[in-house]
Amino acid sequence: MLGRMEVVRRQVRPALDGAAAVLAVSRDLAEDMDRLGLCDRPVTVVPNGVDAGRFFPRPRAEARRTLGLPGDGRFALCVGHLVPVHGQRLLIDALPGAPKDLVLRFLGDGPDRPALEARARELGVAERVVFHGTVPHDAMPSWMCAADVSVQLSRSAGCPNAVLESVACGVPVLASDIAAMREALPVEAGLLVPQEATAVARGLAELLARAPAARPAE
Repeated sequence: MLGRMEVVRRQVRPALDGAAAVLAVSRDLAEDMDRLGLCDRPVTVVPNGVDAGRFFPRPRAEARRTLGLPGDGRFALCVGHLVPVHGQRLLIDALPGAPKDLVLRFLGDGPDRPALEARARELGVAERVVFHGTVPHDAMPSWMCAADVSVQLSRSAGCPNAVLESVACGVPVLASDIAAMREALPVEAGLLVPQEATAVARGLAELLARAPAARPAE
């Protein structure tokens, strides 16, 4: 949290003192604000929401046809800016130990992309790692529903939209075991893992084993 930096605290505290109300998107952030002394008033937690009219379960085969993706094969979807804090390198590091037919598809762009591509080549898994870049948000429901599993391994998060959207689409989520993910991910909707490649690979295998070959109505 940026509020841990003294220079940021000096800027944030006066702004919060003058605010009519103070909101946070998760209990974890609200508790952090209290611990850091950023505000003397109660903090109201208002989590991010999901548009249920757009993000809902639909047949995987239909979603893949919409996106022009192959109907067969399994893939894990990772959505987010390509920067170290979001843990994309950890996901690539886990791929050699994951089921051999699994492909990783990354949505989003960022400065870490060249290093991630190089790491995939170094590990001999480049053919199983696809970077799609930034995609229109209107396409996100189809991407979520097309995936076999969604992955979010961030080291820090507020209220992770990609996790909420995956859950709304009925796609199991593998997430890092941090406070924000524990808060956003229902126990029955996925799996929390430590930030270690072997644990991530095991988690991917477990979620894929749990998942049905097809969703209802396919």
